[in-house]
Amino acid sequence: MKVHIVTLSGRFVNTKVKCGNGQNLFLMRLGAGARTLGLKSKMFISEEQGCLEGERISLLQFKKSLVDRSNRLSSWTGLDCCKWKGVSCSSTTGHVLKLDLQNLQATYDDIGRYWDNSYYCNNCLEGEINQSLINLTHLDYLDLSLNNFSAIKIPEFLGSFKNLKYLNLSSSGFVGSIPTHLGNLSSLEHLDIGIHEVDGPNFNNLATNNLDWLFGLSSLRTLDMSGISIGHSENWLNPINKLVSLASLNLAFCNLGTTNPLSHVNSTTALVWLNLYENYLDSTILFWLSNLTSLEYLSLG
Repeated sequence: MKVHIVTLSGRFVNTKVKCGNGQNLFLMRLGAGARTLGLKSKMFISEEQGCLEGERISLLQFKKSLVDRSNRLSSWTGLDCCKWKGVSCSSTTGHVLKLDLQNLQATYDDIGRYWDNSYYCNNCLEGEINQSLINLTHLDYLDLSLNNFSAIKIPEFLGSFKNLKYLNLSSSGFVGSIPTHLGNLSSLEHLDIGIHEVDGPNFNNLATNNLDWLFGLSSLRTLDMSGISIGHSENWLNPINKLVSLASLNLAFCNLGTTNPLSHVNSTTALVWLNLYENYLDSTILFWLSNLTSLEYLSLG
């Protein structure tokens, strides 16, 4: 930890420095002679905080549950997890804020082998998503997209991150029902659980009978649920209509059919980009579409 105590009019101000273990390190006051130390006469207090031990252990437990064929997480050693690839921390508290493990090296060779039963992606992370991640209580960004978590469900505990603003689980081989617990992410602004490409690697095989859990995502600005089967819900449009901050919506390939008519279209909607390609919509959708006054892009297919 590096601590810089800087002067005000040549004097050290009383400064309390908190260590990573929560203890106060010291209080200091020096006289005007401190100018001889060459410190600038302006107020500046900063602290560089390294990785918190409890969060480092949680990340190592998470790593242990993964299969990492290409050693993408080879940097995950040593005491300072803030220096590990894909991990970003607060410079003042040391809390892990961002975990970005998107597979940026998915190739078209991998895509071509997707439909082969012997398929695996050389650059993908596989295995289980350890619940130890729940200890990263300050996490606001999580990206696990384009990996290969085939045949496992989206973990319910992902709905426990109260500070999460960005969640991307697209094209990572998740299966089963979408956990309604995701509706607890009241700070979430970006949610992507759809398909990265129609024939992309590790197509998610997800479904949901209703979208009522979206009511809890009042801060949502972008939503991608492309490729998710929500065709059995006749009330899918109502929760979408209540997302007043939503600017981008992708519901392509969702088997959407008839929807119950809306009694009121939210006049404050910010929707600019809308993809409803390859669905089975009827004329009941037109009343909603005609009231989207900010819309710039629309695909119905």
